[in-house]
Amino acid sequence: MRMQHEAEICTALRRLSARQRAIASARRYYEGNHPMEYGRAEFRRSVAELFADFRYNLCPIPIEALVDRLQLTSVQTGGYDAPQWDETARTVRLDAFQQEVHREALLTGQCHVLAWDAGHGPRWFMQPSHVFELAVDEDTGDVLAAVKLWRPEGKDHFRLTIYTATHALRYTMASDISASSLTKLPVLTPYTEQGPHAQSHPFRVVPAVRFANRGGVSELRDLIPLQNALNKSLLDLLLTSEAYGIPQRYVLGYVLERDPATGTIRNPLPKGGGVWVFEGNEVQVGQLQAADIAALSTSIGDNEERFARVAGLPIHFVRMGGDMPSGEALRVAESRLSAKARGRTVEFGNAWEDLCAITWRTSGVSYDAAWAPVETVSERERLESAEAKRRIGIPDSVIWSELGYTEDEIAQMTEEAEARATRSAEIAMRAFSAGGS
Repeated sequence: MRMQHEAEICTALRRLSARQRAIASARRYYEGNHPMEYGRAEFRRSVAELFADFRYNLCPIPIEALVDRLQLTSVQTGGYDAPQWDETARTVRLDAFQQEVHREALLTGQCHVLAWDAGHGPRWFMQPSHVFELAVDEDTGDVLAAVKLWRPEGKDHFRLTIYTATHALRYTMASDISASSLTKLPVLTPYTEQGPHAQSHPFRVVPAVRFANRGGVSELRDLIPLQNALNKSLLDLLLTSEAYGIPQRYVLGYVLERDPATGTIRNPLPKGGGVWVFEGNEVQVGQLQAADIAALSTSIGDNEERFARVAGLPIHFVRMGGDMPSGEALRVAESRLSAKARGRTVEFGNAWEDLCAITWRTSGVSYDAAWAPVETVSERERLESAEAKRRIGIPDSVIWSELGYTEDEIAQMTEEAEARATRSAEIAMRAFSAGGS
């Protein structure tokens, strides 16, 4: 029996297979597992012997810089937090969960979140990009199904779960099948070890949402070659200083002598390390200067600047030195990073809104993702801005909310402010009465 949307499911599996190499590469570089390769064999040996574990890893910086700035505060409808928001945020532990989702999307180009209800209320589950993909209608872009394909540790088969608008269908699949060439689904064996093969869900749509970074592109795609160049320039410096970092001395016209006891050649300058000796009649002692490594040091700085420029980072994120910018200078230095973060709030915000609509099973309701400011703002600037808003009549409750106070804290502060106003009014009234008498 042919499965519904089989062609689209096969396309999704091929697309998932095609992304594996890029995903694995991005993860390796983020974790600092960089290849150290030199064209010349002697350099390859030197690197392996001296600097096998050396890494100067800048790749996490552009990822974490964006993760730090992408702080979803709520999902709203009609200008207020959606009624279900607090419970949902508390259930999934949103502070940590959103960082996990954003980091995966920024690093690998996309991430999926699955909504699921096992009978205890809806929950969200982050799906790593190397195991999960959506099957979509190529004409309309509608999501028809979602597929999760992985190989359990220690098993000789694949697990395949297909999520439709009504069910999750669980299968096993032979391990010798290549998803990269599928044009039709192979023989699938229903998987029943952990429950029924087909499990219904209440969401009425495919319960998964894609968080795409720049349409599915990793933030590291254009940075990996620059990371390689940076590693190369730094290793050049280390290898050069190791081999040629001290002056090389030579002796011309010296007759070499051997130690009669050991038979080894005696060093004519025993306290100075290695010496080049050329036998002859006239003795001359000289010295070859150590290599000038200033140009290599400059090359390292140049590669750091290239990395920061392509990543959209201020230079002080990747290289320490000089005065750290502050105030307006800091905002200017971080303007490209802030603009990039604002762009991601649009992409990821749409995904959070769709996820909430699926989870809460609402139709015809418009949701808006609310984010904390992406710019770096000092505590002093925040307080000065709050005072300026208060002077033009913005309610205290709104200002306190923008400063990050919770609803319970705002309610308590409002109650205390009203109590102080009441006492002040009573004192003024008593003073007025006493003056009148």
